[in-house]
Amino acid sequence: MKLFHFSLCSTFLALGTMVLFGGCTKYDQDGALVQFRKPEKRILGTWSSASVTEVGTDADTNVTEFLTSNNLRLEALFEDNGLVTFENIGEELLYEGTWAFNDDNSVLHLDLESLKPTGPFFFDEDSLDRTSELEDALVHLQNEDTLFFETGTFTDITTEVVSCVNLLSQTGFQWTLVQGNGENGTLTVNGETFNPGDVITEWVQTVIDDSFSDWIDDGAVAGADDYDGIAGAIASDYGAEISYFNQKNPVLTGLDDPNLFDEVQANCGLSAEMYLGSPEDILSEDVLAYVNDNNDFNVTVTYNEVLRLMDVYWQILELEQDDLQAYQFREYVEGVTVYDYSFLLRFEKD
Repeated sequence: MKLFHFSLCSTFLALGTMVLFGGCTKYDQDGALVQFRKPEKRILGTWSSASVTEVGTDADTNVTEFLTSNNLRLEALFEDNGLVTFENIGEELLYEGTWAFNDDNSVLHLDLESLKPTGPFFFDEDSLDRTSELEDALVHLQNEDTLFFETGTFTDITTEVVSCVNLLSQTGFQWTLVQGNGENGTLTVNGETFNPGDVITEWVQTVIDDSFSDWIDDGAVAGADDYDGIAGAIASDYGAEISYFNQKNPVLTGLDDPNLFDEVQANCGLSAEMYLGSPEDILSEDVLAYVNDNNDFNVTVTYNEVLRLMDVYWQILELEQDDLQAYQFREYVEGVTVYDYSFLLRFEKD
């Protein structure tokens, strides 16, 4: 009888245990251990977005950016101390804040903020926007077939190099203006203005015809072939520095001459190198260097951070140990049962 009594009690105990265990839902079990876990416990840990579907329109701009991107990958970390971190991996955005359930655990409130980088901005030392100058420089660097920079810099001396090459590719005699006495080195005679680099052979010959005998008498010029003397006399009389070119055979064959840089250095005093870059956008270091080396201002690339605040509410549809589904409200008012949703969300626990 005692054995029977023991067996009967054991049976009742086993049945009672099965009933007790059987009353637990699948979200309350963790492997072989039974845990009576509340939503506040099940939410803890790291979750990854499985699907994010927009179901409403005219959502808040910050929230839309938070939950939409070309390649949305959201990771959420809910911590026991009420803190939460969301990382939008596709957009490299980080959202941090707090989380809390309402009284019946049907709505999850997320109070989030994010520092979003904005820019780039292109301002000079006087806070003037120089974006257009960089855009123009990009077009110039991309489209020009041949550019020459001063060696070791981005200072554009293409015009000077091309003029020198053209000169060294010719034969004959000519006078050229190096520096006049006017603004920016110009020389104005009888209403006609010459710029540095201009061929002024005709004007110089007129001056020689008018002044040659006086120069001979003064000893300023030794003879018709005293080109250095003539250049000195014109500098004295007109305040203009000129140079002459007297070449029977061409020194260079063109811009593709292998001796170009040596001859340009020797004959025109230009230390030059050819630009071989191919910038893709205005953020290219070449574009910025070109603008800064060829203007009287200096551009700096800057970024700013904008603080974005978000109140996010999720109506919990399902919260299991490894599955979270929720509707996100566009606007949530405590106690109101007519809801307007903007997103349907599903997360899986890592």
